Amino acid sequence: MKKGKNNPYQNIKVKTNIKRTHLPMYMWTKKRFLKEIKIINPKIDCNELVLGALKYKMLEYKGQYQYDTYRTIYFWGLKKEYISKLTQNDVDKMVMFK
Repeated sequence: MKKGKNNPYQNIKVKTNIKRTHLPMYMWTKKRFLKEIKIINPKIDCNELVLGALKYKMLEYKGQYQYDTYRTIYFWGLKKEYISKLTQNDVDKMVMFK
């Protein structure tokens, strides 16, 4: 009998909202950033920002999950207050210094 892949994130029992917004660093893609930012602040356009700048400026540590003795998964979420206060002028300044 062939076993399927074991996904540790399926074992964590959290609400759907938290699953979507609190993720490990490698799961934050540019597409996901743009989608979540558009929900929080539809006035700004962050398409010009690179992924590293998005991670550095808009993520904050939310918690960790001890998978076993040697592996820990760190979760990161969006800085919602920071994003909601951003203006397009602020985003344009970030693009200049990328």
